[in-house]
Amino acid sequence: MSIQKYKAFIKTIEHSSVTKAAEELGYTQSAVSKMISDLEHDWNMTLIHRYRSGAVITSEGIAIMPHIRDILNGYENLNQTIEELQGLKAGTLRIGSFTSLSTNLLPLILKSFHEKHPNVQIQLFNGEYNDIIDWLRAGTIDCGFVALPVPVDIEATPFFIDSLVAVVPPKSNYAKNKKFYLSDLANETLIQLKEEKDHEITYFIERSGVMPGNVFDVTNDYSILSMVESGLGVSIIHDLMLYPMRYNVHRLTLDKKKQIDIALATKKETTPSSLTRMFMDHALSNVNRFLRR
Repeated sequence: MSIQKYKAFIKTIEHSSVTKAAEELGYTQSAVSKMISDLEHDWNMTLIHRYRSGAVITSEGIAIMPHIRDILNGYENLNQTIEELQGLKAGTLRIGSFTSLSTNLLPLILKSFHEKHPNVQIQLFNGEYNDIIDWLRAGTIDCGFVALPVPVDIEATPFFIDSLVAVVPPKSNYAKNKKFYLSDLANETLIQLKEEKDHEITYFIERSGVMPGNVFDVTNDYSILSMVESGLGVSIIHDLMLYPMRYNVHRLTLDKKKQIDIALATKKETTPSSLTRMFMDHALSNVNRFLRR
């Protein structure tokens, strides 16, 4: 069946490996390799180059991949619609999110959604805002949470408002204050997330005109909180990361406020499936119930 061949091609590219694609799809390596070879034979072109180190997509494969994704998405939407009409409310929902949301507010929303629709399988893709935009464009996810504003080809509905706050060690001299002044970073060690694409917090600090006394770059959001708790420095983070509070750190508002408008987004030219709309409606109508402010 062509659909299975299309899935074999897409999964091979996603994993850069025929072997890993076969493991995920439940086929043998030779079966996946043959399905891709069948496509290449039918279309008289090479879709991937096979090396010992993995599989690499060709220029022809890159040109065809968006169309194959569209077919697979359409097939998934068709199955979801049929299942919904049959009263099963089943299917697979692919959601893009970022760390502070994925580890705090979103699990509460997903839990309540799952309780209503236990037959729906959820795949969560975690990344930065730009990653999520790219995944929407490629059809890798059905919907995703991003910061406003968004590009013109993305449809976004406001979800909630987050902000940047300072976190300091519990015994810090700053802990007794009501606000943290960005100018004080000049005398402190700043523990900051190494942002690959968005640079949201980095740009905010740079625009304040303050040069931190020292900087520790880390690659994990929660390493930041652990290091602040240990007294290694201070940090500027998303307020959402502190709900619920899991670390012994002190939260302070900033003297220069930075608001982040979070939205629930889809690809503008693609009509969301019934299942996607069902989740979006649930998330938008329940967000205030789960925000622990």
